[in-house]
Amino acid sequence: MTIADLRECPWFAHTAAHRLWKEWWRDERTFAHVRAKVEASVAGGPFPFTLIAQEQGTFIGTVSVVESNMEPRRDLSPWLSGLWVDESYRGRGWGSALLKAAIGKARANGRPDIYLTSKADRRRFYGTRGWRSICEVAGDIEVMRYSFDPSDNHPHDTECVALLDPDFR
Repeated sequence: MTIADLRECPWFAHTAAHRLWKEWWRDERTFAHVRAKVEASVAGGPFPFTLIAQEQGTFIGTVSVVESNMEPRRDLSPWLSGLWVDESYRGRGWGSALLKAAIGKARANGRPDIYLTSKADRRRFYGTRGWRSICEVAGDIEVMRYSFDPSDNHPHDTECVALLDPDFR
């Protein structure tokens, strides 16, 4: 199992974008839009970045971390986005490994917390890995936070975010 920054293996950009588009955005966004978001990870700088899981050259999964995922709350940053693992590799620890690598890289880039939005069917996965729900934003979508200091009483935990930016999930 290998997890690498997309900057080290840019040939996976098309595959990662296609899998994400097909899974979440094909009804809302063009493939070109999603591909541009993924390719922004190759440009440099601490955010956005995309990680790729692969085994002997086979694409297994991906995850990105972006600067902002919720336009009205740009103070909440960065955001985990697009954690995806190929169905045939699920249940083998790839998702957890990608998540751990993304958290580690966000922390190395100097951020004290990382956020994500999650639907009800995915909350348990994140919750058992240290993520905490901080508010519901729309129907079954919640904002979750991972803190590098779990004892920290975070000011955002009592504030609810009113709107989601439709560009990300």
